[in-house]
Amino acid sequence: MMAYALTRMRFKYNGLILFILLMGVMVPIHATLIPLFMILKNLGILSSRLSIILPYIAVNLPIGVYMLSAFLRSMPKELEEAAFIDGCGVVKSFFKVVLPLLKPPLASVAIFVFLAVWNELLMAATFIQKESLRTLPLGLMNFSGQYSISWGPLAAAMVISTLPILLAYVLFSDQMEKSFTAGAILK
Repeated sequence: MMAYALTRMRFKYNGLILFILLMGVMVPIHATLIPLFMILKNLGILSSRLSIILPYIAVNLPIGVYMLSAFLRSMPKELEEAAFIDGCGVVKSFFKVVLPLLKPPLASVAIFVFLAVWNELLMAATFIQKESLRTLPLGLMNFSGQYSISWGPLAAAMVISTLPILLAYVLFSDQMEKSFTAGAILK
């Protein structure tokens, strides 16, 4: 909805808001670790689920908005105008007209964000100290010790860890193909 509002609606600062949001893509994650650590510590949510969920949202939201706004710019406005003529408001036209057309690019964004979060190690290692909340990459690090590595169990764990990625590919592969063709057709 944010991409739709920033792309389709004209208000005084929408270009500035989009620019500031996209500046978040240019800030490397490494530069935000210490300030985020201090903020999460002061809020009292360090080493909790929220301490990893909120930074993941903050890091991946600008990329998702950018990808969806690029698709929305290529989508004809006449579809929404026809919905307005038929009596739909902005919200209803978004849910009835725009959102069904956004399924392929939303699948692309979902896969991109899923892979980024699934493989992320740095923020999880910094913000999670509880062993019960460890993410998969942190769990895989347990298979290597200071002087030795358990190669057999590590290889088995890595094979098992790829299964959700393969499942996501199987579920979303049709939507990915549609997103590539939809972007080519709407231009």
